[in-house]
Amino acid sequence: MRRAWLLLAGLAMVPLSVLAQTLDFAKVEILTEKLGPNVYMLSGSSGLDPSHEDAAGGCIGVLAGPDGVLMIDSQYVQLADKVLAAVRRIDGGPIRYLVNTHIHRDHTAGNAFFAKQGAVIFAREELRESMVKLSQAPNASGNPVANPAGFPVITYGMGDPVRIYMNNEVVQFIPIRAAHTSGDTNIKFEKANVLFIGDFYRNYGYPFIDLTTAARSRACWKDSTPP
Repeated sequence: MRRAWLLLAGLAMVPLSVLAQTLDFAKVEILTEKLGPNVYMLSGSSGLDPSHEDAAGGCIGVLAGPDGVLMIDSQYVQLADKVLAAVRRIDGGPIRYLVNTHIHRDHTAGNAFFAKQGAVIFAREELRESMVKLSQAPNASGNPVANPAGFPVITYGMGDPVRIYMNNEVVQFIPIRAAHTSGDTNIKFEKANVLFIGDFYRNYGYPFIDLTTAARSRACWKDSTPP
């Protein structure tokens, strides 16, 4: 059983290393769906991404209003301009905050781009630690996730949610114990009753447990798996 989980985790990493070579970013359009009074979801075109047939890359959350914009995740860096254009169609105000649900590049590779737009980046301590390790790897210069300009500047661990009060909404950054990665966060919009969960749950296939970025996940699964 333990060996099967390790194999599954290895397979889960394949899209992260080859996706940029198989996904035609020029064909991707960013679609907007309104989920609440001032809460939106941005998603890439379906049918183009080998690892996400329902939408290219990770979904992005947007909270917009007079206090500025809060974003959840930043997508592939190759789609950053398209994502920014979609955000601007919702609201032209400053992008103040960006929170990452987890480290994978379809959720974080655009971080540096949005930091240049003025966003303050929040994430789990474990996520930032993993980014720092990636920045020390020999191939770091070719990995947008390893760009220090995109590292979170405010981090948090397990415990009570971090709360952001803006645009007549209460946004909770809820830390999740080691699951998809060691640094997962769920984001809840209290008044809109909307929850963004990143890849903590998937609506198809088996759960992805990324042991390469989740040492604590590895320990958890070993402890819970029969010999």
